[in-house]
Amino acid sequence: MDDLFLSLRGIIEKDLKSTGFNPDPEPPSKEPRFPRNLSQMGTSEIKELYDDYMSWYEYLTDQLSQDQAFLTVAKARLDTVWAEATKRVVKNKEATNADLRKAFIQTDLEYMGANQDYIYFKSKLSVQVERRDKVKKSMDRIGRELWFRTQDDQPVEAPSYRRPTYRKV
Repeated sequence: MDDLFLSLRGIIEKDLKSTGFNPDPEPPSKEPRFPRNLSQMGTSEIKELYDDYMSWYEYLTDQLSQDQAFLTVAKARLDTVWAEATKRVVKNKEATNADLRKAFIQTDLEYMGANQDYIYFKSKLSVQVERRDKVKKSMDRIGRELWFRTQDDQPVEAPSYRRPTYRKV
């Protein structure tokens, strides 16, 4: 049965690649860190930093998409193994109530393996979401800094007021 789900995972990877989805196998660089002195950095340095964050945002987004697909497969496997373990437990005369049946299922080796996969992908997905959110916040701040600088570079003009001219009739 595990082969069924592993082949499904392979099919998903293949189908995603056929749509043009081809995530980088490695990170684009060392994960960028937000500088403490952003307002003191040069504009070109900030633009370069923004590009680094953008590369990471793209990388993490692809990883999240892939992890979401794998989590779906792991959940389907977990549910199937639970059902199989339930069928085995019903035949066990020691499992006399719902709590014991649940305990037998949760300690079933095949179920524990499926649960481990599910927990792995669920945890990885959660971590990747947090990482992407952190990168997005940093990108937003860097973008605001660049925007503020463009506003500072523009000359401020005093408002002009025109007196209305009246025509004599």
